[in-house]
Amino acid sequence: MTISGTPVTSNLYATVAQLKTRLSISDATDDTTLGLILTGVCRAIDNHCGQRFWRDAVATTRYYTAEHDDDTLFVDPLVSVTSIATDTAYDGTYATTWGGN
Repeated sequence: MTISGTPVTSNLYATVAQLKTRLSISDATDDTTLGLILTGVCRAIDNHCGQRFWRDAVATTRYYTAEHDDDTLFVDPLVSVTSIATDTAYDGTYATTWGGN
């Protein structure tokens, strides 16, 4: 079997070096293959959990919609929150902003 491609080098939950240490591999013969496998396993974890666990390089705005009722909202893990805006009129304007501390 041949595995080919370019492994991702960021947004992984371990490095190829860490995987090689765990598997007691000392040569670089299969580094590309191990990188591709590691990439696939990390994305499988994301897909299984329905979220990702790495930090964005820059601050991003996220939009969430309550699925079960108006009192419960499930969000991804957050590093920090600047503000939260709500759209109580359901018109896409997010008129009510809650300030961060």
